[in-house]
Amino acid sequence: MPRLSVIVPMYNVAAHVGACLESLRAQTYRDHEVLMVDDGSPDGSAAVAARFEAADPRFRLVRRRHGGPGAARETGLRHATGESLLFLEGDDLVPLTALELMAGSLAESDSDLVTGNVRQFSARGDWPSPEHRAIFARPEWRTHISRRPDLFGDRLITNKLWRREFWDGLRSPEHEDMVLSLSGHLLAKAVDVRPEPVYLWRQREEADLSVYALEARFAAVHAMRAFLVEQGFDEQIEAWDLTVFESDLPVFLDAVDHADDAYREKFAELTNAYLDHAPGVLARLPVGRRVKWHLVREKRMAELVRLTRRERRGWVRERAIGGFGRYRLRSSALARLGVQVPAEVLRLREELALQQRVDRVEWVDGKLVVEARATVRFLRPTRRLHQRVYAWLADDRAGRRIRLPVKRVKARPLAAKPGVRRTDWGGFTFAVDPATLPPGDWQVDLLVMHRGMVRKARLAGAPRKLRTLVVNGARVVPSRTLAEELLVAVRPQDTRVGLLRVERDQLLLHGDASVDLGQNPLLQLVRPGARVSVPLEVRGRTFAGSLDLFALRPAERVRLAPASPEALILDAPVTWQARIVPADGVERTLVVTDSVRHADEDREYRAGPSEAGELVVQVQPPVALAEVVEWTADDRLILSGSFAAAPHEKPELVVSALDRLDERVLPLESRGRRFTAMFSPVAVESPVGRVPLPSGAYGLTVRVDGRELPVELGFAVPVERETSTGRKVELDGNARGHAVLTMVSDLSKDERGRDAQQMLREQRYPTARHAALREEVFFDCFNGTQFSDSPRAILEELHRRRSGLALRWNVHDGQVALPAHVEPVRMLGVDYYDALARSRFIVTNVHLPEWFRRRPGQTVVLTGPITFDGQEWPMLFLAQDDQRGFDFRTEAPGPLLAGTAEVIDAIRDLDGVSAEYAERYRAFVTKFCPLDDGQAAKRVVDHLLAYSDILPR
Repeated sequence: MPRLSVIVPMYNVAAHVGACLESLRAQTYRDHEVLMVDDGSPDGSAAVAARFEAADPRFRLVRRRHGGPGAARETGLRHATGESLLFLEGDDLVPLTALELMAGSLAESDSDLVTGNVRQFSARGDWPSPEHRAIFARPEWRTHISRRPDLFGDRLITNKLWRREFWDGLRSPEHEDMVLSLSGHLLAKAVDVRPEPVYLWRQREEADLSVYALEARFAAVHAMRAFLVEQGFDEQIEAWDLTVFESDLPVFLDAVDHADDAYREKFAELTNAYLDHAPGVLARLPVGRRVKWHLVREKRMAELVRLTRRERRGWVRERAIGGFGRYRLRSSALARLGVQVPAEVLRLREELALQQRVDRVEWVDGKLVVEARATVRFLRPTRRLHQRVYAWLADDRAGRRIRLPVKRVKARPLAAKPGVRRTDWGGFTFAVDPATLPPGDWQVDLLVMHRGMVRKARLAGAPRKLRTLVVNGARVVPSRTLAEELLVAVRPQDTRVGLLRVERDQLLLHGDASVDLGQNPLLQLVRPGARVSVPLEVRGRTFAGSLDLFALRPAERVRLAPASPEALILDAPVTWQARIVPADGVERTLVVTDSVRHADEDREYRAGPSEAGELVVQVQPPVALAEVVEWTADDRLILSGSFAAAPHEKPELVVSALDRLDERVLPLESRGRRFTAMFSPVAVESPVGRVPLPSGAYGLTVRVDGRELPVELGFAVPVERETSTGRKVELDGNARGHAVLTMVSDLSKDERGRDAQQMLREQRYPTARHAALREEVFFDCFNGTQFSDSPRAILEELHRRRSGLALRWNVHDGQVALPAHVEPVRMLGVDYYDALARSRFIVTNVHLPEWFRRRPGQTVVLTGPITFDGQEWPMLFLAQDDQRGFDFRTEAPGPLLAGTAEVIDAIRDLDGVSAEYAERYRAFVTKFCPLDDGQAAKRVVDHLLAYSDILPR
């Protein structure tokens, strides 16, 4: 009988259930069964499941009539025989070590359930689930929701392994997943909270914000509250009410401005019904939300809609007024709209929390220098005496604290508006001398005194990677915790590996120790949920050992298309940490500086130092490791590196957009295991010429031997470059160290974003309209995306006549190649707003922005299609294009084609098509397009020049 049962309800998931079941088949934990419940699915889900049942005795297909996910789950439970239970949606995935990890945790802790972290995924990759990130940054064993109220946010039943006897005691078929999950937290004697991802949650479509969804959500939160009352969890009710208004309902609150009256009325009705039972919850909400919920409570929905729309449009200034411990919020949005609320609703309490940001952490002359900013939210230390900052190094495990000298400096305010250059006294800096630190894990505690208020916090926001220093024989390793807090680890170098190499799939190591390792020490390699041990040979203070690398590879390969998103996510690198376990049982990590790389058919093994300089062995799919990065004077990016094994075919570099279908294949030079790629991100060949890559993030891979190898970065990142064209390019690694090339928008920081655009629209543009008009023509073609159509015809006519007018063209994101005599204007940049305000002539084939106002002396030309130089272009018509205002078959000025093949044939013989339909073409033009004579651009320019006495005709 298997120890673990996995239940997978299936309904209309045929497109994804194969990957879901494959993630269960390839688990490192093997003692499990999979109950695939076909809930009357009309698609091919059951057929996919049947193939797994036929191939693997652990998989069983159960069929039933459609009854919904709860009923399907109950059916699976009746067939399950395991001692513990895991539930899985048919289109989601489970990381390959998840069952092993959770089963081991449950066995060791004797808790009733174990819950683990969640990552979301789509075709673009995977990322931490925002609603789970903070919860699982604090791992704990044998905890409880009464001590961890943040676990009210852990709503899934699918990221948990349940003891069967515990589940049977709490489940109720009519309860929805949220109630089941939270009742489990409440009724369990203990819960393990694991930081490792145990569930891969497919990103669904955007949230349903219909009245039906609104009613369903309120029904669920009422049901959970009723459960708390019925079960006597009175102490948890306040925490639940707060969670409802902070996490469950804001998505519906934020939708009121674009919802209809029926939605708003129902939302106010349901909210007030809940608040009748929980009137005190509003006072505990953050002030911004509190104001909106107060308007809902009073059913002032029209004012709520205006306030929400005002906030969406741009910058809202908020600051604290008052003093002596009684501050309240002053909001520019409330003032401008005339929205009146009681002073108590605007009262600031917990909102006056410490805000902080780390701006710089780096080694300077052997000391770790930190520059940061901190202040109390809604308040600014405009004078030096307003705020004092104190800092201590703290080792919580040893209970030690060391005071740090702090220097206060002027810095840009944390909540400054874009473009604002002012400073305040919120900045501070300090230096950590590692020579003064004993071994331990050191973090920085802050204490900020601001206008009589005292706020404490742990310094957070450290960079991902900093180099390790060796000081007084100890390694000093700066890093960050799961909560992104700065951590300085000081580790003694007791054991060091001097020689590391691979022979015949064996990892050989030789090193020395500064301590006695005793008799029969072991070399252990450990990952979450598993360990591998081999004996070490010891002679005096030296040691040697060997490890079969195949012992570290997964027993099963993922049988999915290698380039599919699911395969890339499941087949993730696995890192084994090496340590020596002497006879006394005191584990010691191995310090190493060397590294080796080895590959077999489908796996790469890399042994070497971690960021902390400790020996790890990483097992992963093969990658192209970029070891050196350079930029040439003409903005070409050069990446040089190596493969784990020499390729058999000529490789190519593939640059793929992460958020859309956009792939560029570029040349790559290789010799043996070495490769070099060179290209310019700001001058890439395209159908319109050499233009920059569009702004956005791009993944880099090498296409070789029938597979895509991710480019992994083996150097310090990020690498930033401001090119000669003014565009900024960033090269960084994602969570797995794979290369991500980011093309920053051609807009500056002071031009990007909703707030900045509002300032340009409401301040820059009106001011520029009072300046003198410039003798220039500003062209816009399809919102800056083309150099074509009527605007181009007019521009070329002006240029042919040598009008003397400056010719400026709207360009979106640099994606238009222009002639040398045409000046580009960055769409939505300062120059764009100036051009609309000050150009004497504007020529466009699209509507201008609604905020544009033509000024006296300014001429705007809105164009339609224009033929060029009287040339007659052949016209081809697909069969479906027959809904026109004329007799298509007798009057169409070109052939009527039935499909792709006929279109291709017609394109191959355009001259013949033109000749055959010449007479009908001329008749069509005469009847429907009498002005399409190739002279339209000339007539437009004649009119333009007639408007000005200073321009030549």
